[in-house]
Amino acid sequence: MGWARTASYYKHRMFRDGDSVHRITAGLAIGAGISFTPFLGTHFVQAAFLAVLFRVNWPASLIGTFLGTPWTFPFMFWLSYTVGTIIVGIFGYDDYIALPDDINFTYLREEPGAFFSYMLDHPQKLLLPFVVGGYAVAVLFWPIAYGILYYPVKSMNYLYHKERLRRTYMRAARVKEEKERIKRAKKIAIGESEQE
Repeated sequence: MGWARTASYYKHRMFRDGDSVHRITAGLAIGAGISFTPFLGTHFVQAAFLAVLFRVNWPASLIGTFLGTPWTFPFMFWLSYTVGTIIVGIFGYDDYIALPDDINFTYLREEPGAFFSYMLDHPQKLLLPFVVGGYAVAVLFWPIAYGILYYPVKSMNYLYHKERLRRTYMRAARVKEEKERIKRAKKIAIGESEQE
């Protein structure tokens, strides 16, 4: 029940405030875009900050970060690094981020300690294109995510509020029925006391 309860809680938080479909979808898209950035431990914080900054639904932005999973991160990070390498190259910093020919995947597999030692000594060679590409892809991915998510969110929002309205009517009907039952019981009690 842990994950189901958590999902239900965030769904409730996302739709309960009465935000527009635009604000909810924009929040989800922000979270999905932030998932392309390399700073794994900060995705929630970045998404919430941007959601508050742009005045969109912040619980939705947290949910959007779940696009990044152990199965999607390899593709997302490859895309971010590739785009970052292209962007950095356009500005003429190819030499600044170029890796030596012997630093490759085979070297990582055979000498992981030496590979990571090299990367720690030259962090800009990996981190600079990764950061630049991650935020560039995040900005480019936002309208795509927004377009994909808009109509499903609109449908879910409608169904959520319809169900909430139905529950409100049912609760009001139960309260009215209970009041009438109490009133009938009082009339019966008063009638019995008068007979005595």
